[in-house]
Amino acid sequence: MAVATAQKELLAPRDDVWAFVSQAGRLSDWWPGIFGAQETGDTWTIEGEERSGLSNVADRGGDERQEPVHVEKSAPGQLRLRFERSGYDVGLSLQASAPNRTTATLSVTVVDPHETAAERVEELVGIALHRPDNAFAESVLDRLYDACQTGADS
Repeated sequence: MAVATAQKELLAPRDDVWAFVSQAGRLSDWWPGIFGAQETGDTWTIEGEERSGLSNVADRGGDERQEPVHVEKSAPGQLRLRFERSGYDVGLSLQASAPNRTTATLSVTVVDPHETAAERVEELVGIALHRPDNAFAESVLDRLYDACQTGADS
């Protein structure tokens, strides 16, 4: 089981970062490959393209897809996203490091993807392409960094 991790200091207070990351509609701003997300209770339904950041396994009939994501929130600093289809289990931890600074720690694990048999065969052929790496986790935090600069002038 591959685990990718990254850590980055964001130039914003933890409460501001939490308000940003805990909204389904903002997920596309910081997670690669997602166009949008709709919230229904503790599930977000995401729409995105088939590429790194969602899943490299092609959906039948197109290169866009939807995926349910189960969400657990522990305000103001713990977010867990479990991507049902691609099997990503994502943990985001936010720690206040200064009045206008937040240390974000991200871990991405691929657990048990729920795919069709044909998708599973395709995955086995290119297994190395489906595992997150630290560079992927760093790219997610880089996008979050770019989106959360409320404390940059302080």
